[in-house]
Amino acid sequence: MAYSIIDILNKLIKTEEKIKKVYVNIANSTDMRRIEIISRILVKEKERHIRYYEDIKKENSSGANQHIDFDIYDKISFLINQFNIRIVDKKFDTLEQLLNYALEYEEMNKGLLIDMQGRLLRTKKDNTTVAYKVLSEIIFEREKNIMNIKYFIKSDK
Repeated sequence: MAYSIIDILNKLIKTEEKIKKVYVNIANSTDMRRIEIISRILVKEKERHIRYYEDIKKENSSGANQHIDFDIYDKISFLINQFNIRIVDKKFDTLEQLLNYALEYEEMNKGLLIDMQGRLLRTKKDNTTVAYKVLSEIIFEREKNIMNIKYFIKSDK
């Protein structure tokens, strides 16, 4: 079976769905109104990311013709699976804890994306593949998300 960026995007969507469930559980289980509100905002952000990945899949359906070598896909798949193991339900006593958790998740996710992108590079021309370019877009989007959370943390103090 040949793998493409579409397969990677499908795995990234599952990751976003998993962290979304964590934020939903936080919103539904907390007694603190501020934590509930921010959790619901984070849920909406995860829903936006899922739509973003779905849109990228549609836009790059031609990229499905550019295959990713099995050994590269296997390693990327392993990295995503290992990353997903770290996503567990948590309970937060303060808004600061929740925001720091969200920031840590986003930064780890960005690191994962950069690692994945690096593994796609074997030759000079590999940085022109659809998969490489798509991951570049996603990393840029993730950086904006990190900046937004950092801004929110600063404004909350």
